[in-house]
Amino acid sequence: MHAVGFIHRDIKPENIVLKRAGEIHAVIADFGLATEAQLQEYIYVRCGTPGFIAPEIIYHTGRSGQSCISDVFSLGVVAHILATGNNPFVGRNCHETLAKNNAALLKLSQDQYKKVNPYLLNFIVRTLERDPCKRLSSSELLNDPLFDSEFPMLLKVGTHTTVT
Repeated sequence: MHAVGFIHRDIKPENIVLKRAGEIHAVIADFGLATEAQLQEYIYVRCGTPGFIAPEIIYHTGRSGQSCISDVFSLGVVAHILATGNNPFVGRNCHETLAKNNAALLKLSQDQYKKVNPYLLNFIVRTLERDPCKRLSSSELLNDPLFDSEFPMLLKVGTHTTVT
């Protein structure tokens, strides 16, 4: 999707489906908010689900600037949920959630991160980088040590352990 210049803009657990064709694959669904990445203006400027939206989309003005890197942020939130059981940006209401989304702060000293595999935690931190210029790109994400098939590791997810 990113390779052909499209942004999903609403990646969240509800929009990820598992497909089995021999191996299990994660497939992204619901392209209702998807758009071309390099438009001069977007029909839906501020869109997505609070708690998953990249900071650059939250207060976007409508001119160009959204990119595929915004989906990487949302994927980082999904990875955080899988690793800890929590969305890091949930607030008491929509306004507070969007403010936390925009700040993109992780308090890594919290106990919930002690159980997370260091490779996975590093991946989460790099995908939840507030500055899109410093965030992992889609291709960098796929080349992250976390996904290196020659380096199998144990990913501790909550109290469960998954072998990859």
